[in-house]
Amino acid sequence: MMFLRRFLPLLALALAGIPARGEVPYDHHVIFDNSLSDGGYSSSDSYLVAPSTLETSGGRFPVETAHFVSPPNSLRLHWKSMSGGDWRITAEIHRRYARPYKFEGDTLTFWCWADAEITPANAPLVFLQDTTDAGTTAIRLVDGDARIPAGKWVLMKLPLAAFRPPIYNETSESRFNRTDIASVSFMQGLDDGQDHTLYLDDFQIRTLNPGDREPPPAPATIGVRGFERHCDINWAASPAPDLLAYRIYRSWDGKTYEPIGTQQGSRTRFTDFLGAPGKQ
Repeated sequence: MMFLRRFLPLLALALAGIPARGEVPYDHHVIFDNSLSDGGYSSSDSYLVAPSTLETSGGRFPVETAHFVSPPNSLRLHWKSMSGGDWRITAEIHRRYARPYKFEGDTLTFWCWADAEITPANAPLVFLQDTTDAGTTAIRLVDGDARIPAGKWVLMKLPLAAFRPPIYNETSESRFNRTDIASVSFMQGLDDGQDHTLYLDDFQIRTLNPGDREPPPAPATIGVRGFERHCDINWAASPAPDLLAYRIYRSWDGKTYEPIGTQQGSRTRFTDFLGAPGKQ
């Protein structure tokens, strides 16, 4: 039996730009926050034409555990764009249950960490598809004077208005519906012949405005029940009306805490799998 010496603190997260108006539906904003897979992200696929290169995990988006914003992992995009080659990799909404789509917001946001500076000359392209497979034009991840600096998490903000239907669409063809987004894809941009790595995390559809900047209070009355190789954590819900999610931190000594998971704001329990018995 496991004995827990310290309760696990939790951090409540608000969705910036969404006014306080009752419960924030998680599925109306979050496209990806973390993967259920230890290998490649199960809801993803890829395409590659040599001599370009693209890292995959069995054809899927590789999962990164050392760099993340929403614990415990992110997606890793590693590529080299070569003349005559092509690549594409797609992250879809994880269909873990019969979730509704109907996204609310005017901007695609996600966090991005680059191993080297990303400029318009080496940036990949981004495009979206909805649940009917209707897509948008591909836009450059950064354009004009924009840059993604190396070694720093940057929040990317791509207005949905910038993603327009392809110019070859006829009036009889289906049109992209931004409330029914099903996937985000990255694809080859200009051919610079260099290796690049991006860590991508916490994809959301949200409305960007000054809005409420008051952080939600952390939940209270945290309880933990220990078992041989895992523990069940429960807590009293944060009273914030604009709560999006919780982040859970674990400590073995009550002093140093590490982020281990993310939970939807409508839920008040989390299971921590420790992998070995006898943990305190």
